[in-house]
Amino acid sequence: MNTTKVENKVDVITNPSYIVNLPESQFMPSKAELMGGQKSVVVLPVKIDSNANFETGAVREISSELENGLNDAGAEIVDRSLASKLGDEILAYEATGQFSGAGIDVADTAILPTIHNVAISKSFSPASSYTDDDGKKHYTPAKCSYEAVVTGNLKLYQLPELTQTEALNFKGDASSSLSINNSSCPISQDMAYSLASQASGNGVYNILPEVQKNFSQTGYVMEYRKRGDLHLVNITLGTSQKLREGQKIKFATMHAKADHTTGKSTLMALDYDFEGVVSDMIDANSAWVIIDEEAEGQLKKGDVAKTFFEQSFMDQMMRAGSTGSSTGLMKSLKNSFN
Repeated sequence: MNTTKVENKVDVITNPSYIVNLPESQFMPSKAELMGGQKSVVVLPVKIDSNANFETGAVREISSELENGLNDAGAEIVDRSLASKLGDEILAYEATGQFSGAGIDVADTAILPTIHNVAISKSFSPASSYTDDDGKKHYTPAKCSYEAVVTGNLKLYQLPELTQTEALNFKGDASSSLSINNSSCPISQDMAYSLASQASGNGVYNILPEVQKNFSQTGYVMEYRKRGDLHLVNITLGTSQKLREGQKIKFATMHAKADHTTGKSTLMALDYDFEGVVSDMIDANSAWVIIDEEAEGQLKKGDVAKTFFEQSFMDQMMRAGSTGSSTGLMKSLKNSFN
């Protein structure tokens, strides 16, 4: 799928010869499911362990990175004014195992970020020079190198039950250097705050796809078109659910799994091996998705279509390059060989 552009849109949608008749899923979505709805989330104030220094910038960056990622996932972020009281409730619950229930129903999910440690290190490299084979002299001035490493975690709670559903550890780093001839490598408070801020943002960015998958938007397959090598399906997600052109979509079919111990059946989603990408034909509550050709003959009307998130090699390289993150750079290089 090298493009999201569909040529001659009216023809591919209205020409009856391009319609592929879909059998209905055994478990068709209800009207309420077809209408969908955003999942709501509240980002709680960042909890700081006692051994974390220079945390001011880190706190701000963690909240900002999280909220940006949640917005991209299509989640509805609850007003921050409700977050503080709920944060106190969750901290009390962690300490005592009890909670009053006040303000617990403000969202579907609460995220509690915690900073465990913020470490700033520095090293000095003296000036050096050498003469190359052509007799040309090269000089490298003295410099001080600085690095910040931030560790922490994110805990996700399902509301109003206050059930912890996931705990994700993060580690981020950021670096910078100054050309100064001072082996003690002094560092200003502003620089320390800035490095801590960048490192914390990098740490959260590295685990964002794991957070975002909890807020994947769910739609359903309604129609199928085939024109030559172009395969398109219409799904019940659109710009109202913050769907974007180029976003990747995974598909699944619902299956009844029997529990032989209870005699009851539960529904489970079975993923297909193919996927799709949102085309440039997208409106408020639906979109046409360019899909792999192997979907034909497998996909059914009413099958599940879900957004999913990943960081490309280029995303990781650009992030690492802009923030001086060696962790992000090594991760992107490692992923390129997987």
